Amino acid sequence: MIARSERLSYLDGLRGIAVLLVLVYHAWVHLIALAPSHTETATTAWYFAGFLGDEGVGLFLVLSGFCLAIGPLRRRARGEPEWFSAREFFARRCLRILPPYYVALIASIAVLAACESQHWPAFGSDDGYGLAAGSIVAHALLIHNLTGHTFSLNSAFWSLGLEWQWYWAFPFVLVGAVRYPRLTLGLSALLALVWLMGVAWLVVSHHGQTLPPFEISQMRALLPMRLFEFTSGLCAAQLVVRSGPARRPGALLPLTAGVLFVVTLVAWPLVARYQMTGLLSGAGFAGVIAVTARSSSLARALAWRPLAGAGTVSYSVYLLHWPAMQAVEFALPRSTPGVAVAIAGIFGGVLAGLALHMSVERWSMRQSTRERWEPLLMRGLAWTDALPGGRPGKRPGHQDAVRLPA
Repeated sequence: MIARSERLSYLDGLRGIAVLLVLVYHAWVHLIALAPSHTETATTAWYFAGFLGDEGVGLFLVLSGFCLAIGPLRRRARGEPEWFSAREFFARRCLRILPPYYVALIASIAVLAACESQHWPAFGSDDGYGLAAGSIVAHALLIHNLTGHTFSLNSAFWSLGLEWQWYWAFPFVLVGAVRYPRLTLGLSALLALVWLMGVAWLVVSHHGQTLPPFEISQMRALLPMRLFEFTSGLCAAQLVVRSGPARRPGALLPLTAGVLFVVTLVAWPLVARYQMTGLLSGAGFAGVIAVTARSSSLARALAWRPLAGAGTVSYSVYLLHWPAMQAVEFALPRSTPGVAVAIAGIFGGVLAGLALHMSVERWSMRQSTRERWEPLLMRGLAWTDALPGGRPGKRPGHQDAVRLPA
């Protein structure tokens, strides 16, 4: 794990950008474009914001790959024999991710239950109110993106299931990237392409219709399609660790981004129809991270305090912005202009996320919390020692007495 003195502050700025894009996108979709009761219709600016907002999740995925890998890779570069412990990794991920998620899940269920009792529309849920036992259990187990409940309860939760499944793939991808970096990145890109082409073939062969498990929105929520974005972030971490002060960052990610950009332009109708922009944005965002790591001016700009502050609370905001927007939608008069409703919804989402961060997420981030609970979790995760890099790690909170240059 990266020590506080080694913290890359610009990553918080990138998280801030990602969560703001997601907020704008969801406000546009659900408070303007799909809200005919309001007096304004969507403008070109809002459509453009919606397109960019959809990329916010892609940026989060790349950042996840980078942040999970940078610590183990730096320890490996320093020559530490136990540079990765699967048991410690899963214990920290459980403690960091699950408490805020389950609180947000309960809040989302409560909001939808209130909507159902008042006969309000099921805002943010593609599965009615999503209150069936199967939906709730699937979300509790973080497998809802593998079922027909992907976008129920709280549509933003689809990426949490994806993230959870990425954690199980991470030890394998990390070891593969360390040993065969180009092959690992190339295979993840090929997997995404084959996956998408298979879905496209099903759509074409069925005259534009597919079975529910193969719908475009469902397939883009699964790991095979998004693995390239995670892996791109991991490879960006490799470039950052390997690039010494006098060396330029490697050209692998920029080259990959360029090739994918050309392919995307040539196949733009197919890209737009089947939502293939993750291949381009994955390499592009990873390239941005790798370049920013070597540019003090860019790093300072992205570490701007308000932007970094938004990134600090971004996870909680992402979890709770949807039910907060639901509350704003029904609290404001029907005659309120759509843009005003959207702005109020964005502020509501930020405030709800801030409350979750202060009450729950900060607790899960504290050193004292880790020192108390990680040993208990690690004992229950002893079976993960069979995974790649699954040797027991150092005690939680341990810091090296001597730090060698990364």
